[in-house]
Amino acid sequence: MGMSGWRADLARALEETLEQLAFMLVEEQEESCQAAAGSLCWARLELLSPLPGLLGVEMSPDLAARLLQMVTGDESGREALLLDTVAELANTVAGRFLNRRLGGGTEFQLGLPLAGRGELPDSGLVWQRQSYQVDGGCLRISVTGRDFS
Repeated sequence: MGMSGWRADLARALEETLEQLAFMLVEEQEESCQAAAGSLCWARLELLSPLPGLLGVEMSPDLAARLLQMVTGDESGREALLLDTVAELANTVAGRFLNRRLGGGTEFQLGLPLAGRGELPDSGLVWQRQSYQVDGGCLRISVTGRDFS
């Protein structure tokens, strides 16, 4: 299934980020990520301007640990480091995504990422979600905002 518009830009931003940071391949996945309740690592941040909204990333702790190890060499799997890794991934993907949407050279602002465990807090918002297969694990990106429907 081909993607167009913001979904394609989001997929490309994720692919570029993971291939450059950790040499991980990304494939679009039809079904949603499944994990034991409360076990997902998540991060979200606000897209402040000029395309306001929120972007969230969710992944299994195993995938977060592999990403941490690939990026830093750390194999401890400490909770704070796992969540920092997911937050940094969300931040990097959001920046690349907005750069693709707005064109190079256009300034944008991002909020600080928040990270945690369990389900991504939805705050009653309507999220557009896309799941990906990454290095044998599942990663889901969610966005919300008037420009992403």
